[in-house]
Amino acid sequence: MNLHEQFIRTINAAASGYDAMLMPTTPETAPTIVEASKDDETYARLNLRMLRNPAIVNLFDGCALSVPCHEPGTAPVGLMIAGTQNTDRKILEVGLAVEPVVSRRG
Repeated sequence: MNLHEQFIRTINAAASGYDAMLMPTTPETAPTIVEASKDDETYARLNLRMLRNPAIVNLFDGCALSVPCHEPGTAPVGLMIAGTQNTDRKILEVGLAVEPVVSRRG
């Protein structure tokens, strides 16, 4: 618990001068159902990989949202906008500002 609390304090301090942290929501596009259903080991490996970036935000007790930023008709891709503890309102404001810039719809 002490190490976790220290990690959260370190992230909060490092991010204090920024409005948000930006990263891909997932490191790659989602696998197909056939790929993910191959066997339990494959499912677990793919699941861990796809949840890697959101899990980091959970680890420092932050908040995040994902804004779609892919071309219409292509596999979905999201830009994750993340913040530290209790910055939900700020992250939503950043998301509202970023969405029209990265949105590829119409």
